[in-house]
Amino acid sequence: MRPSSHSETFETLRAVLERARVPQVDTSRTVVWLDSTQSLGAARDTSGVLELFLAGPELRADLATIAEQMVFNNWRVAEGFAIAANRLQLGAGDHVNAIAALLAVELLDNGYATDPEGAFRETEPVIATVLERARAEDQVLTGLAGELCFLTELLRGVPAGGPSEAVTATWHGWHRSTRDFQIGSVGVEVKTTTRGNDGGHVNHHIQGTHQVEVGLSVGGSPETALFLFSLVLRWLPIETTSAPTIEGLVQEILPKLPQSAREQFLDNVRHYAGSTLRLDHGGHGLQKSLVRPFMLVSERLYDLDDERLRLPRRSDLAEITHILPDSVSFDISLPRQVRGTMNPIIGLAASVERVRSLAPK
Repeated sequence: MRPSSHSETFETLRAVLERARVPQVDTSRTVVWLDSTQSLGAARDTSGVLELFLAGPELRADLATIAEQMVFNNWRVAEGFAIAANRLQLGAGDHVNAIAALLAVELLDNGYATDPEGAFRETEPVIATVLERARAEDQVLTGLAGELCFLTELLRGVPAGGPSEAVTATWHGWHRSTRDFQIGSVGVEVKTTTRGNDGGHVNHHIQGTHQVEVGLSVGGSPETALFLFSLVLRWLPIETTSAPTIEGLVQEILPKLPQSAREQFLDNVRHYAGSTLRLDHGGHGLQKSLVRPFMLVSERLYDLDDERLRLPRRSDLAEITHILPDSVSFDISLPRQVRGTMNPIIGLAASVERVRSLAPK
């Protein structure tokens, strides 16, 4: 029997979703069913990503946001028979349970058990809206995690009582700025993605040619070098131990700062990229997303002034007189190797050391 109210249905489904567990192998799923007809279920993959299982015929999404996240397969269940199901991939972390519960309520209320295609069409606009919001939040958290990793490594090279506040002040990525890090005349753009390597290449989104071209520093003086620090990050199941978290990085940085600088640093983290993240005065996360563990899969530092990197420059757009150069955004695909062992530099510690070696003493 279904609960008597919409909110009770939501809470019941969210409790059921908490039972979805990570499988041992990627070709296996442990599905928890969300209705008595087993038309709608949920499972996690080996990386902890929660998937809604929409049993039945293949569903064609009209909206690209949904189509990118949906896969159709035939699955053999433990009882020995096969079922067809569409998997809607929602993301990792316990906070995704609430997203899945909301979508499940909408699908069931629209009659998914008896009319899968009709219910999916009715629910598609809601699914797209929810996915867009979830993607935006994940991008903020992924970007923050990458920049805090770089900042933490920068601070590890500062001796006790050293200029830690000045090092933290090189971080500009928390707000709209021409560079994520400006270390004297050396600029660093940190690009973090959760997408795995494709044939050794890593793809990143670039918001304007200024992000890949040596130019003016944050302070307005000429730059002498510009690097892109490329990170591939994978979010892990919440129960994973001994893995970094955003909260953990913040708490590693805080004690290195003088008391007078700590609240400003926390405020910068809270408002990263225009967000409103909840951290207390001790750097403890007051929302689950800040304690999600992650691992770094790939760490590469690219010298963007290398002529072997074929990237657009402002001069390439000079003849297109009716376009604003800084309004042009594009995706880049960075290879595993550009120039032997010199470009890129591999590893977080080696990358930071390379940047530090070029910065004015």
